Amino acid sequence: MHSSTELTSSMFDIQSDGRRVASFADLCPGFTAQDRLGIIIRQPLDAIWNSALILAAVTAFYDEQRKAVSDFFIYPDYFIFHAGCPVAEYSMFDIWPQHKCISVEDNPETLLQAVNDRAISILVLNADESHERESRESSLQRHTRNAALNRIRHAFLCSRHKRTRNADVRIKGNEIVEKYVEQVIDQTVNITQPERDAARHERRQAVLTGGLMECYQRISVAESLLHL
Repeated sequence: MHSSTELTSSMFDIQSDGRRVASFADLCPGFTAQDRLGIIIRQPLDAIWNSALILAAVTAFYDEQRKAVSDFFIYPDYFIFHAGCPVAEYSMFDIWPQHKCISVEDNPETLLQAVNDRAISILVLNADESHERESRESSLQRHTRNAALNRIRHAFLCSRHKRTRNADVRIKGNEIVEKYVEQVIDQTVNITQPERDAARHERRQAVLTGGLMECYQRISVAESLLHL
């Protein structure tokens, strides 16, 4: 809950369709503290490239708590799904307890079952052009697919290596977010030291070159299933 005292929504640069908005909640009409965020990644540290979105969502959750009471002790039910890769440590993003960092087989059906089991309502995916979209989506069981279509209300696709003009959502963090990112890299034990050094170097280069604006496309829930 450290971020509840260190971050405010106004600290994030959040743009929707080219216009700045006040908080992550503005990106998800009907947002409440009961919403459940799910991030799907395929490399242990990939979620650091979604750090501004995650922490903006966490801050929006705490904004809702502050509306109700002045003193609270609660974490959002937000989850990171590690598809076919070792589990990292994201407690600095207030993804806590650690069981909310989930190891799951990189298989569309198994992955979507895990998403459904956590009642995810806001889904974030990272584009992976190596996957055959139609063949992956067609492997879903009908009841699994329909459960997702019934529950998930918002879906976002991040294309980190292609700053696409199709991105209608852009989010940038701040120096506090970067401090948290550094600690995620340091605290994750399921990676080698060369992997840790490479992640730290890539992140610091992004900071130096101004490449930390996260770009997302709003996509339909049906389309999101093609990116599992």
